[in-house]
Amino acid sequence: MSEANPIVTLKAKIKEFGFSKLKAGESNKSANSGETMYFDFPRMSFVINGKIIDTVLTSALMEGAKYRENNLFNSYDIYSTETARKNKEK
Repeated sequence: MSEANPIVTLKAKIKEFGFSKLKAGESNKSANSGETMYFDFPRMSFVINGKIIDTVLTSALMEGAKYRENNLFNSYDIYSTETARKNKEK
């Protein structure tokens, strides 16, 4: 007696489970507002075009954005040399 193919078994279990159970309901305000993603994002790794974006990179990007947010991203002209000079001096 041969054992069942684990891939076939897994696919059957996935169909049986039903992914609609994973979707957040409309009344779940934290999921629908993006609040949940904001907290989950630093804990997740992604693969984009075959390149792994891990938690170290996402944390560095988020910290860098917090650091640079003060003048550069609130400026109307992000390419202004004056704005860049002010940020460099800080």
